[in-house]
Amino acid sequence: MFRYGDCGPLLPPQTKRRRGETDVKVRRSRVCPYATRVYRFISEDIATQIKVCSEVLQVPSAKSFNLSSLTANVSFDVSCPSVVLTMWKDTTLAEIATLLLDSFRDGADHVFVESQGAAQSGAASVTRSLATRCASYVIKLYSGCVSAEGNATLCCLATIELRQVLIEESFVFPVRRFSNVDADTNVSLLPYKLGDPLFFTCVRVQ
Repeated sequence: MFRYGDCGPLLPPQTKRRRGETDVKVRRSRVCPYATRVYRFISEDIATQIKVCSEVLQVPSAKSFNLSSLTANVSFDVSCPSVVLTMWKDTTLAEIATLLLDSFRDGADHVFVESQGAAQSGAASVTRSLATRCASYVIKLYSGCVSAEGNATLCCLATIELRQVLIEESFVFPVRRFSNVDADTNVSLLPYKLGDPLFFTCVRVQ
């Protein structure tokens, strides 16, 4: 019997679902995974993002971005990715987004609280407001590639939303279809080569 906090007993997962989860684990245990470097974009500025992608891929960025003053002071250590993920061909976007949020949720919460505090008066009122609503996070996943001209370019693979459904619990669940790509889509079905670097932004929106 399964229990959830102080609530009554919950129904156990369906046999088919449990069998599916076991099948995935067995299948993955027979295949060598890919170690994928993942870099977080701190800035939403596209010029800065292209600059970071250029340094990671070690190819020049487009001239229009090279001339941008916004990238003049960008310093990025490509040898230190934000996180390294273990991925298989059947790894889903929801799995990737959940792992990334686990690593960077505190930072996203901190930025959100600061932005709310700037818009409202009094830190206490902001804290009370946040405590009475469920959080929602949006993760945008990008792949870096080299254009025909030899310049670094970014491709947005997907946008995944993760929502907290209970105020008392920190658990989040992916919205199945927040963008044009389903959250359950396998990464091997995307325009991305497994093992290549990934980039992402993580923002709390609620």
